[in-house]
Amino acid sequence: MSAAGAAEGASRQRSATAPAGEPFRLVLGLHHQIPLGRSDAATEDEYQRHHKPYLSLLNSFPEVRVALHYSGPVLEWLDAQHPEFIMLLRELVARHQVEMIGGAYYDAALSIIPNADRLGQVEKLTTHLRSQFGTRPRGSALAEGVWEPSLASTLHSSGMEYVFLAACQLEGAADAGDLHQPLITEDQGRVLSVLPITTAVLAAAGASTPAQVVADLAALARRYRGGLGVAFEAGVPSPRLSAAERTAWLTELFERVLDADEIQLALPQQVLAATPERPRVYLGCSTQSGGVGEGALFRGNLVRYPESRMLYARMMYTHLLVNQIRGDKARKRSAQNELWRGQSHSAYWDGTGGGVRSPQVRHEAYQAFIEAEKTAREQGTPQPGLVSADFDLDGLPECLFHGRVFNAYVHGIGGAIVELDHIASSHNYQATLASRDRPAPFAPPSSFRDRFAADIDLDAVSGGAIAEAGDFLDARYQMVELDRERMSCLLARDGVVTTAEGVQAVALRKRYRFRGRSLVVEYRIDNSGDRPLRTRHAVEVNLAFSDVDSLAISAHRRDQAAADSTAGQSAKTPRRVARGDGVRFRDGAGDVAVTLMSEGAAEVLTAPVVTAEGYQATTAVLCWDIELAPGGSWENVVGLAFARLR
Repeated sequence: MSAAGAAEGASRQRSATAPAGEPFRLVLGLHHQIPLGRSDAATEDEYQRHHKPYLSLLNSFPEVRVALHYSGPVLEWLDAQHPEFIMLLRELVARHQVEMIGGAYYDAALSIIPNADRLGQVEKLTTHLRSQFGTRPRGSALAEGVWEPSLASTLHSSGMEYVFLAACQLEGAADAGDLHQPLITEDQGRVLSVLPITTAVLAAAGASTPAQVVADLAALARRYRGGLGVAFEAGVPSPRLSAAERTAWLTELFERVLDADEIQLALPQQVLAATPERPRVYLGCSTQSGGVGEGALFRGNLVRYPESRMLYARMMYTHLLVNQIRGDKARKRSAQNELWRGQSHSAYWDGTGGGVRSPQVRHEAYQAFIEAEKTAREQGTPQPGLVSADFDLDGLPECLFHGRVFNAYVHGIGGAIVELDHIASSHNYQATLASRDRPAPFAPPSSFRDRFAADIDLDAVSGGAIAEAGDFLDARYQMVELDRERMSCLLARDGVVTTAEGVQAVALRKRYRFRGRSLVVEYRIDNSGDRPLRTRHAVEVNLAFSDVDSLAISAHRRDQAAADSTAGQSAKTPRRVARGDGVRFRDGAGDVAVTLMSEGAAEVLTAPVVTAEGYQATTAVLCWDIELAPGGSWENVVGLAFARLR
């Protein structure tokens, strides 16, 4: 018998054997989060339109029982901005009208973070709820419903007794039985109950009348007499109705539900107490939106979206740094909180208008990781260091420089910098966004990428349409040397450049040297072919500033102070910077001047990268015309320096 047939059979058996007077129990629940990058103004607006009216309405309907989940940042914000809300919520919990739901404090997708962080995040929210409301949560919400089988043992070990999962996540589970009753799953001998989310109520506001919604629930109750319906929904539904209209809609809904003889509102723990026997299920990886089919593996986002992959790599690396802290519990706890903040699920999925496409999300996640690293490095004065490590978990080593002013991570792909952290402002200038027009796998734009082309003009730079003539841009360079004493690493690639005369063999060597406030890249290009080489070489640098409105661009001159107060020009439009020694970016938001310098005079082109989500980064291309005889070579030095504006 198929799983669907088994479920239908179990449903008929349940209806036939349930006592005539046994009610259909309905669990109503809402979950609330604050995504990374959300402004206080937006959170306040959400509070006034959703949180406040809903809780006030619950207070006037003491017979309406609900399960509520608030992530840690939401509770912190409410406690700071609206303590009266917390006081009322505490009263509703005390009179057993509201059951508080636990989970990851910073709304992490638990499946992709280390197990120690899973346990720590769940325990942090549990401790917070117990302190604030005098009750320990027994159930867990999951960000985006992200489920992997190992979470059963993790949540059990965290003191959780049940979890909410969407009905689509249970499709095809062996012996799933009736989804209108609690189920039980297990991992490594640790059991966890599952409450299947089988209906939606608040999401229907504005699309259906309260009478229609309750009629549908009553029909469900008659079909599954003695069964269970669970509506565990986002606390902020689609904006079909105004706050007043939604309150009126909910008022009528609550009245009709209370008048429906077939339906009994219940809290999750009441449901579990009434149904001690639960069918066992074993569940595969799934999400509430993807179900169990293609794309349901949440960690697949780390393959599909390079920004999430780099954030994941940074998260794992920071986890190692934080857990090296010994003997200072307060410092370790502070570093852990920043690490956990950066684990918010919103940085590890991609969607139009949100997720990792949002520059605010990426910047805030990186800021958290850099803050955690700074806390981990507080003990004593950290000395600059250069190490070889597999940072991005691709099986090959990267060159990682950690300094007092900045960090720079050099990757073999393109021989380019993939992370550039300014320590004082906790900002990663490489938190860029890759084009979604390219097939995966692809990488977000990095810095000190090497281009060759017959011509490179402003239109090509601003349109991202440079006609590449070489095979260096996204190809792998060999790590030839890593000199820890001299703080340098040498990368090399033997490739080709196509010119009007044909395909030419070209060798490129680039040596990074890291200094206190700057880095330099020493270039050598050799014509390895038997014909003259005429081409244009360009070094592309992509920098993700946090606020284009406070960013100004000006030409750099060697005799100019690094932190010159010259205002410069707006960065909102493509520009051809005056030919010279480089370009300076005046980052008012970070209080930093970032200067690109060239030993040889360069043509400098800059252009903003803008998507539907807004400003993402600024591309700067430094160009030189090269003519080399066979066996000839060309050398140049390009650098990047940081300076505080004040």
